[in-house]
Amino acid sequence: MAERDFILDRFVALDLETTGLDYAKDDIIEVGAAKVELGEVVETFEQLVSTDKEIPYRVRQLTGITEKDLVGSPPLSDVLPRLKDFAGDLPVIAHNAQFDIRFLKASGYEVKGPIYDTLAISRIVIPRARNHRLETLLKGFGLYSDVSHRAGEDASSVAKLFLCLCERMKGMGPAVLNSINRMVQDCTWSEKDLFLQAEKLALKSALLSVDGVQFSPDYENRHRNIFGKGKAESKEEEEKKYLGEEVVSLYFREKGKLASTLPGFEHRPEQVSMAKACARSFDEDGFLVVEAGTGTGKSLAYLLPAILWSVKNGERVIVSTNTKNLQDQLFNKDIPSLSESLFFDFKAALLKGRGNYLCKTKWQSLISEPEANLACEERIGVLPIFAWLEETETGEFSECTGFRARDYWGTLNAICCEWNYCLKKKCPFHSQCFLNRVRDAAADSHIVVVNHSLLLSDLMAKSRAIGSYNRLIIDEAHNLEKAATEHMGRKASYASIGGMLDIISPDRGYAGGLLGRIERRLGTKKKALTKSVEGLKRVTSEARQFARRFFDDLGRMTSKASDFGRRRYGKGEDRIAAVMPDGMELASRLKQLKDGLSGLAAWIRAAEGEGAGKFDDILESLAAREVDLLETSDDIEFLVAARDENHCYWTEMIGRDSNRICEMRSAPIDVGQALCDMLYENVDSLIFTSAALTVATWFDFFLERSGLTKCPGERVRTLLLGSPFDFSEQVLAILPRYFPSPQSPEFKDVAARLLEKVILRTRRGTLVLVTSYAMLNELSSRVSGKLVDNGITVLVQGESGSRTRMLEEFKADRSSVVFGTDSFWEGVDVPGESLEMVVIGKLPFPVPNEPITEARAEALQQQSLDPFSSYMVPRAVVRFRQGFGRLIRNKSDRGVVIIADSRIGSASYGELFLDSVPVDVQFCSTEHEVIEKIDEFWREEDEKKEEEAS
Repeated sequence: MAERDFILDRFVALDLETTGLDYAKDDIIEVGAAKVELGEVVETFEQLVSTDKEIPYRVRQLTGITEKDLVGSPPLSDVLPRLKDFAGDLPVIAHNAQFDIRFLKASGYEVKGPIYDTLAISRIVIPRARNHRLETLLKGFGLYSDVSHRAGEDASSVAKLFLCLCERMKGMGPAVLNSINRMVQDCTWSEKDLFLQAEKLALKSALLSVDGVQFSPDYENRHRNIFGKGKAESKEEEEKKYLGEEVVSLYFREKGKLASTLPGFEHRPEQVSMAKACARSFDEDGFLVVEAGTGTGKSLAYLLPAILWSVKNGERVIVSTNTKNLQDQLFNKDIPSLSESLFFDFKAALLKGRGNYLCKTKWQSLISEPEANLACEERIGVLPIFAWLEETETGEFSECTGFRARDYWGTLNAICCEWNYCLKKKCPFHSQCFLNRVRDAAADSHIVVVNHSLLLSDLMAKSRAIGSYNRLIIDEAHNLEKAATEHMGRKASYASIGGMLDIISPDRGYAGGLLGRIERRLGTKKKALTKSVEGLKRVTSEARQFARRFFDDLGRMTSKASDFGRRRYGKGEDRIAAVMPDGMELASRLKQLKDGLSGLAAWIRAAEGEGAGKFDDILESLAAREVDLLETSDDIEFLVAARDENHCYWTEMIGRDSNRICEMRSAPIDVGQALCDMLYENVDSLIFTSAALTVATWFDFFLERSGLTKCPGERVRTLLLGSPFDFSEQVLAILPRYFPSPQSPEFKDVAARLLEKVILRTRRGTLVLVTSYAMLNELSSRVSGKLVDNGITVLVQGESGSRTRMLEEFKADRSSVVFGTDSFWEGVDVPGESLEMVVIGKLPFPVPNEPITEARAEALQQQSLDPFSSYMVPRAVVRFRQGFGRLIRNKSDRGVVIIADSRIGSASYGELFLDSVPVDVQFCSTEHEVIEKIDEFWREEDEKKEEEAS
């Protein structure tokens, strides 16, 4: 390649290894650098650095560097001058450059040349990468080598990554590069020079794609939300066409259609029973509650009857899940698999809430005047969207990982679709609308996959995104009450109100927002308008200041609480009574602003007369903000008044450290009646399913909490199906009854000692489930150092990256250990040898002083029921079953469950837990007995494997 083709001819790639993340406290322990000329690494620099600090186990685990390795290494004061000579004034490249540069600055080293960050560049150039970690990007480009995480190797990797990113950058094409450069032309941004140079080179060579620098789709998010073809069109005059249980069961026979087309398909009686029950539910317009054990194949058991019903009757079937993992499995695996097995066409759509999709009209409005609409930081933040829009089919923000929506919440709101803002056929992008495309597809799809969030929000909304439906399947139904609690409540915070007001008139020193746009479009000729807009800006600013004061006061009161940053309140309660007038005044000011916007819209229509049509976008925006303001003021009045006796009210501190904010919240105490009124009475058939709906084989708790007891008894049927797995052969469940109570000071030491011994002895993939971050930190800190020093990877929630990243590493390393809390109790699907031991640290009872739990307990007491036995214990049992179920995911899995909470063997409620798991729990009286039983179990399993192999 000719020299002129390089965006940078010469540069130095840099990487540091440190004892921690804090440049003010931690030390550099290794420096690595690679010098590149004309695309080739010509020289490298690598040096260990001495330190008097202990190297934490996580750093030892990541890098392999120990204190012993640093003996005899020079101090940093000797290393930095050599690095300075090596780098000179060349540009410096690093991945997450801010981290390395801060450490160097804190050590007295100032980089002479410009600094470029491959993390920032990759987000713009590869906006759909699964994530933008160095390892993932290297794998995507085929550059990854599985070596220790050391500075020298990483520096060379960063150099190669930068070269690939530069080629990809040029391949983005002149138009996209020009849009990016115009967006930041007046901003101070390190990487700006690179993109300007890339645009020049792209224009010269007219490069539209670059061979040899393709990024593997295996490491990208590539969403689709429409599958198959055909239309679900019902004709009202036609009679219902029945499925028949036996017809459905034919598909699941040992030599049936599924067996002949689906790889690995096995005939499972439990699956057949469930499929027949689902068919009956459709035929008889009934409700079915079915618990299907792990391995049943429940998704196929309900999907096949649903597809057959929909195709026969032209009637859509909605399928709702709680987790993204199951949603992805249904849409990207199960539905395509069934399509290959069925000899007819059907269509499926994956539908999400409006806010998940980019609105092209709002995006175009935003980027047409970037200086007026966005601060420089925000303009840099949205740069990944330019390249993403050239690639995406769905317009779903979750696909564009380069755009960090959490960091740019206000910007996201400014460009996402809204139910109260749509120009419909007047929109210049109507035919290209991402939301319209999927909603049109969903309107006549046979199967529409949604999540509980959309399902429940849609029930509450004025504009129904899902549309009308009569057939519904709720998978992961054990989460229904929790999801309904979240989405049938109300909330308000300064962040949400401030974000809404920023869209109207930003709290910044430039003429942005809706009011600024109105001024620029109309203000030069209309003096009266200018005066009106300035007045509305003042009202907006005053409302913002008032909201800040109000929530600051609430935050101070809430922070004084001892119950985990939450304070429950009720009508007439002293704490909220003190600020109630301010809350009502805030609501009043928001309504005043709403009236002002309404008047402004009327003025524009009157002043422009017939020409007002050219301001449709402005008028639609004003109408949308009026709705926002009215709804928000109503929410605040509802939350402050706290009059609804079926609601629980509380304030809560959310976020971390300096980003903590106060939020007012409410939630229904009993969601069952609302579900009955809003959902159950409006559908013909409804199927609830999960692997954990019963407590000791009884459905009563789920039926009561979900409101199904309020339905006619003959309409609701239950079905309890076991699992095709032989748990008595596959699982050893142990209760160390000698353990002290989890509340005892000795518990953590005793538990940690057993954990350490068993993990070191077996060296098998282990998932440790706890109920709080306090216990998670206590246990992990006690055992991690010893485990890491013996070559065992330790992954700790909150310290080892995202849940997705932790599970990826867990699956890849068969002897690793994960310490997880709440989110790891369910949705963890790790079959095979990567997970062979589950440790349940404590029975997962709800936190008794959590506001909604406390309110529900009080409601049960008023009904003369014992809250502990009728609510706390059943909830804990269902959660316990979820955790237990993480171990066995297929017929070949084997493993051990250790239940560390001895109360299960001594408390009166313990039998409910023991009766809810599919294997007899063995009680052990000593540590020696525990280890002996585990050794014996694995010895027998290893012997079986040897026999099978021979």
